[in-house]
Amino acid sequence: MRKLQHCFILILFVLLTSCVATQPFPYAVRAGDTVTLAIGSLDGANKDNITITYYPDPGSLPNEIPVDVTSNIRSVFNINADKKSKTYWDTTSGNGQNTMAYVEGITMHGAWQTVVAVDLPVTLPVGTGHFEIVLDGSIIIPPFLASASDVNIEAQILEAGGSAHEFEYRQKNFNNDTVIGDLTTLGQLRQVVVRKKPAVSTDGPAFAAAEFNLEVPIYDLGFNDVSDLVPDSDIAIVLDDQITYDKNQTSLNWSRSGSAVKVIIMSPTGNQNSKSIRFSILLANYVDAEANGWSFADTPSVASVKYFDVTGVEISGPTPQILIQ
Repeated sequence: MRKLQHCFILILFVLLTSCVATQPFPYAVRAGDTVTLAIGSLDGANKDNITITYYPDPGSLPNEIPVDVTSNIRSVFNINADKKSKTYWDTTSGNGQNTMAYVEGITMHGAWQTVVAVDLPVTLPVGTGHFEIVLDGSIIIPPFLASASDVNIEAQILEAGGSAHEFEYRQKNFNNDTVIGDLTTLGQLRQVVVRKKPAVSTDGPAFAAAEFNLEVPIYDLGFNDVSDLVPDSDIAIVLDDQITYDKNQTSLNWSRSGSAVKVIIMSPTGNQNSKSIRFSILLANYVDAEANGWSFADTPSVASVKYFDVTGVEISGPTPQILIQ
């Protein structure tokens, strides 16, 4: 039953449309249990830039001393609505302001829900209380949306000790073997992100094609440039999940030569907003990457950007930000 509950809460999180939940799931837990917190639609959140503290209410036993649970964070990950669901395509909820398209327009990224899974310390005081979250400056908090730093997430700690959820599942139907779920694999890989500059207006010229020429060096553990040694098959370049891409039939193609990467984005409708473009470059074969010590350099750069309208005429457009996450 607990497995079903945790699967169900992931669906509920999506329905929150990238907001901050005021309660964890489950709300009432034992010290030692695993809880999940929905903390908004954050850009760049991970285990290293989030701090979580539990504050017991007066009367909690054996004391009311706050407990830092940051070291008990198991995973930070993003989840998205099914593209075939009403949640994804709805344009009417909240006068159009509680919709995926609205959230994407504000955040300039997919309307994902950021979730934190925390294994609670066994020493948490019994009684009611709340979690407080501190997000460091490397995380981009969307304007107009609630910030987890401003929301107390209320909870109740029950008597009797609990235990961390193993998220056990069965892979095959011909035996009873079970596998322990590794939530850490849900977190994002280290990636190069190309996106709109946060301080720039969300309005941008529409385009039919765009060419991004990037410099993305890959180093080994000795800080040697090994870009020429990394095969294209170990690289993935993916568009963000956004409704605007589906509506405008937006697609991405790429090529590379060493550290020079060319990305072509096409939108045959000619209506793609240039400032909604966001894509990521990954070392997708993480086994090879770890074995060889490969990693993106900390200083990728944008060499040039060109935009074109539906007639093939070059038009002006914004230079995006490029960074490591």
